[in-house]
Amino acid sequence: MDIKALLDDPDAAIVTRWGSLDQCPCGSDIERLIEQLNALAPAIKAQKNAKQLCAKAFAPAKAQGADVAELKQQMQQIADSLAALEQQRKAAEQQLLELFAAGTTTPSLPARFINAAPEIAVAGPVEIVAANAADAPYWDAYVEAHPRASFYHRYAWRTVITQAFDHESFYWVARDDAGAIRGVLPIVRLRSRLFGDFGVALPFFNYGGALADNSAIALQLLKHAAQAAHQREMRHLEIRSTQPLGNWPARTDKVSMILKLPTDGAQLEAQI
Repeated sequence: MDIKALLDDPDAAIVTRWGSLDQCPCGSDIERLIEQLNALAPAIKAQKNAKQLCAKAFAPAKAQGADVAELKQQMQQIADSLAALEQQRKAAEQQLLELFAAGTTTPSLPARFINAAPEIAVAGPVEIVAANAADAPYWDAYVEAHPRASFYHRYAWRTVITQAFDHESFYWVARDDAGAIRGVLPIVRLRSRLFGDFGVALPFFNYGGALADNSAIALQLLKHAAQAAHQREMRHLEIRSTQPLGNWPARTDKVSMILKLPTDGAQLEAQI
C-alpha cells in the first residue's frame, strides 16, 4: 500500500484492508502512528526552513570577512536534528505499512514463552552432577541448541557473577548413561541480611530455570537442586522460569515485555 494514499485517507485504507473500521485489529496503533507522523511533519518542515536560512547566511558572512565557524556549527546541529526527525518519520511509516501488510500487532513469541514443550525420550536414567569449567563448551552447546534457552543460561555468566559479586554457584548437569548432557540448571547462592540465604536461577536477570530434554528431567534437576539447598541450609530456591514447574509454588504477577528490534537505534528510539 502507498504510504501517501494511506496518510491522505486512513479510514478508506482501513476499510480497503479489513472491510470496515470495526474489523481492524490494530486501530489504536494505526492512530498512534498517524498522530506521530502528523506531529513530525511541521517539525521537519521547520528544520528544513532553518537549514535554508542558515545556508543563505553563509555568502553574506564570507563577503564581510566574518568568522563562519559558528554558522557551520549551527548548520551541523540543524542537519543532525533534521536527520533524527527523518529517521523517526521513516520508522513510523515502516511500522504503519507493516501493520497494513500483516494486519496484526501480535509478535511471534520466542519458544521459551510457548507452553507446548518439546519432549525428547531418553533411554535409561540420568545422573545429576555438578558442572565445572571443563564442562563449559558442552554446557553452552546444549544451551544454544535448546529452544527455551535464554542468553543468561550460558556458562560464562557464572564467571561474571563470581568475579563481580563473589557469589557461590551450583551449576547442575543431567547426564545419560553415555555421558551426554540431557539437561542443565544454573543456581547462584545469595546471602542477604534482609532476605537470608537462598538460591536463584538466575539473579540479576529475569530468566533462568532448568533446560532439559523433557519435563521429567527438568523436575529431577529441580528436585536435586532443592535437596542440595536443604543440605546447605538455604532458606529457599527462586526459579525464574518462563514455564510451569510441576507442583512447585509459582508467582504469576510478573510479565515479559517483548519488542521486535528494528534495524537501527533511531528506529528503536522512535518506537519507544
